[in-house]
Amino acid sequence: MSAVSFSTFAELMDHEFTNTTQKIEKIGYKVDGKGIKSHCSCTTLKSVDYFHEIEGDMIFIEFSDLESQKSQQAILIDELKKSGMGKGTIRLFVKELHKSISVEMRKKYIDSIHILRCMNGKIVDVPEWASNRDKGKYVIVVAPLPELSPKEKRIELLRLLDKLESDLTLSIPEPLFSGVKVMPLDKFIN
Repeated sequence: MSAVSFSTFAELMDHEFTNTTQKIEKIGYKVDGKGIKSHCSCTTLKSVDYFHEIEGDMIFIEFSDLESQKSQQAILIDELKKSGMGKGTIRLFVKELHKSISVEMRKKYIDSIHILRCMNGKIVDVPEWASNRDKGKYVIVVAPLPELSPKEKRIELLRLLDKLESDLTLSIPEPLFSGVKVMPLDKFIN
């Protein structure tokens, strides 16, 4: 595959959230899908959605509908409870299920660093901010929190965001990143 310019992957970021019509007026460099990951023959790796630059810093952007993932987990937990398995076994499955979101997010970040390193010779005209292939800031943008949802549900979702941020801060080795932030879409847009 011939080398292409880094700018080839520039586009207005698309969050792909179905519960909002808000648009993002920020440029990102597509990593997932037919982006940098594919061009660098790294399709078996997980990845963030975009590389982005803010004030010269490398930002790894991941859009995630955590509310939907949490709802799917609740359905699985209900099915486990109805399965007839022992309580101890169910507890182990539920514990692993709760960890799965942060484990997936961690893998996307770590694999994206590897994708950055694979750009050498395959992608040219890489800006200085993307040339530091050792670390960056990780920003996870979640779907807007439903304004009309019950207060308890909103509080639960906010706790989930805080916990995810904390789990990632503790699980990604410090030399590989310079911070993690989990925020709703409207905060990211502004």
